[in-house]
Amino acid sequence: IVYANDLNPESYRYLEINRKQNHCEKYLHCFNQDGRQFILDLLEKNIEFDEVIMNLPQSATSFLDVFIGLQTRLGPDKYAMWSNRLPRIHVYAFST
Repeated sequence: IVYANDLNPESYRYLEINRKQNHCEKYLHCFNQDGRQFILDLLEKNIEFDEVIMNLPQSATSFLDVFIGLQTRLGPDKYAMWSNRLPRIHVYAFST
């Protein structure tokens, strides 16, 4: 199952169109949210994820703070689902 998020309404619209055209509605869940709020909502709903791909090279690194202090923010019960394996985070950025 894939949880995809894009803040850009036009990108989100095409994500939904492609999801339908490729008949993968059952496996692809699309969201149109701020990146930080998207991650926090998944965690709040106890939705486990293994990989996070942050493909906005201009500002992806500015969203990494959402993962800092998760244990404190979520509490021990919700954080327990990550105790054996934390998600792998892929960040794409420009180099200078």
